[in-house]
Amino acid sequence: MQRLLLKPLVWSLTRVEVRWDTASGTAPQTESGPAPQTESGPAPQTESSSAPQTESSSAPDTTSGAASRTVPATLTELTETPRSYIAVANHASHLDTPLVIGALPRKLTRHLAAGAAADYFFEVRWRKWLTCLIFNTFPVDRNGGRFHTGVSKKLLARGVPLLIFPEGGRSATGKIRPFKPGAAALAIACDVPCVPIAIVGSYEAMPRGKNWPVRGRPPVTVSIGAPMYAKDGESARDFTQRLSDEINRLHTAGRQQRATKPGIAREIA
Repeated sequence: MQRLLLKPLVWSLTRVEVRWDTASGTAPQTESGPAPQTESGPAPQTESSSAPQTESSSAPDTTSGAASRTVPATLTELTETPRSYIAVANHASHLDTPLVIGALPRKLTRHLAAGAAADYFFEVRWRKWLTCLIFNTFPVDRNGGRFHTGVSKKLLARGVPLLIFPEGGRSATGKIRPFKPGAAALAIACDVPCVPIAIVGSYEAMPRGKNWPVRGRPPVTVSIGAPMYAKDGESARDFTQRLSDEINRLHTAGRQQRATKPGIAREIA
């Protein structure tokens, strides 16, 4: 449902660019358009919707004696993670969940469950079943309640990756708000990595209060960082701060990259 319907719909209504941040000071790898495409430049690299593909063949290029150029290191590290993970992203639009699901490879999102506010999506029966069917949601108590405590841990224990928006709800202005420590605490308790994801432009494409994206296929960038693990003895608050710093960095880098492209600088000014 998520990939068969939501991704084609969202990709047709917006211009989506997926940015795999290498976190190593090198140029990030990107894809854009309805189908994955690389930008021009030296040694482009791509990612597929299911499994990592090499740049020119299935066999690594070892003729130069250097490491083979395949998919971005971020994607390789993520796909080789032998356990569940928590995708952590900023939240400003109802587009954010399908954007994350569509940006990540199918191998990583086949069973992905998205956190949804229990006090909104799970209080009305029709809304509960609709969101569960389309987004494979699980309830999150964002107001301090403990009625659904343990659901997320059980899902991770069964190998189900989670998507959590640590701001606790959509931003009313598009700016990233302070993160709550729930996702970090869950990662520490279950010993799983967090994947930082910054979504740029979804607020402009479909801000809070709107039921449909604006016309003209507005540009949206999904920047995906390398998996992050809690350090030994690190508190949930400190890990949350590191996640927040990384997502803000990815968000800033995504906006700066878009600002250098003709026709987009004016749209995001």
